[in-house]
Amino acid sequence: MHQHVGVGEGDVDFDALFRTLREMKFAEQTFKVGGEPIVATSLFGYPEKMKYQAVETRELIERELLRR
Repeated sequence: MHQHVGVGEGDVDFDALFRTLREMKFAEQTFKVGGEPIVATSLFGYPEKMKYQAVETRELIERELLRR
């Protein structure tokens, strides 16, 4: 079964994902196409949760990769 849920609610090991991205200095890289590094998320399936999950997800990415 495939289901989209918020970060931390499913089976993906986001701690390992962010750790790996930090180790490879993903946020500090410049890419030939597009230039800046981009992290994208897809939040759908639970419209009643999107209002707060979008903010929480953005804040998590900033904390984990930009140390904000």
